[in-house]
Amino acid sequence: MNPSPYSNDQYTIGWISALNEEFMVAMAMLDEEHGRPQSTPQENTNIYHLGRIGDHNVAMACLSGGQMGTGPAAIVAENMRRTFKSIRFALLMGVGGGVPGKGKDIRVGDVVVSYPSGTYTGVVQYDYGKLKGNCHIQRKDWFSAPPSFIDELGEEYIYPEASEALDRLYQADQGHVPEAETCDSCNTHALVPRKPRKFPSKLCIHYGIIASGNVVVKDGTERERIDQRYENSILCFEMEAAGLMNNFPCLVIRGMSDYSDSHKNDQWQNCAIAVSSAYAKELLSLIGPSDMEVLPPIARISSHKPH
Repeated sequence: MNPSPYSNDQYTIGWISALNEEFMVAMAMLDEEHGRPQSTPQENTNIYHLGRIGDHNVAMACLSGGQMGTGPAAIVAENMRRTFKSIRFALLMGVGGGVPGKGKDIRVGDVVVSYPSGTYTGVVQYDYGKLKGNCHIQRKDWFSAPPSFIDELGEEYIYPEASEALDRLYQADQGHVPEAETCDSCNTHALVPRKPRKFPSKLCIHYGIIASGNVVVKDGTERERIDQRYENSILCFEMEAAGLMNNFPCLVIRGMSDYSDSHKNDQWQNCAIAVSSAYAKELLSLIGPSDMEVLPPIARISSHKPH
């Protein structure tokens, strides 16, 4: 891969993917490919792919070796910050597990975007805090708010046919049948009745609280318990955002591939990757160069924060 014709300081947006599959789709979003950085610090272990989306030069990176969680994400973000010192903000992309509930009509194939709500700044770390009486958690998860301001992928990324990938939401206490490959053996009487959408293949975009942590949430009862701890405000779970938010201003965009329970739904993963990436590209197409100028570089923000 050839070096980019642009210097590192000419890249103003970062794009971080957790999985290699997400990274490959992210690269397909580029309007123009630039190649690799002209220079990379020796201690930087990130692998980058550079390019342009709309009016913006974008530096893309992926967590290495299949690693997941807040720690690996923080390392990737720190390396990116030191290498591309003009980056104003980043997009954290990929799949997430939805948290449906009263007033939250979240379905697989939808997109959730981090956004401040109430006392929460867009991302909460659900596995960090101090346990007090009656299972109450004293929160220690305050994060900086995000900055203000598909067909081309192939058939495997479009909305699955209803007959091939059912959208099933089970009651929270109804676990998946152990060792079963599909949900064909699961109790159909435990399905949560939901009104069909008028256009099933038309996604909805939800703005609000994303819960991040190092523990995979794959249990309906645990999903509900954590959601209640945060006043039923959580829209989805993921595993990287909490490692970035304070030192690397970031907008988290997640496509829903399941419901954070034990029921397998791998058929929706490619679609979830595609819709989150497409949303990010559409967002960047709406942001003009003048909008970026009002945001200080992330490197400058971090250097002024107390350590």
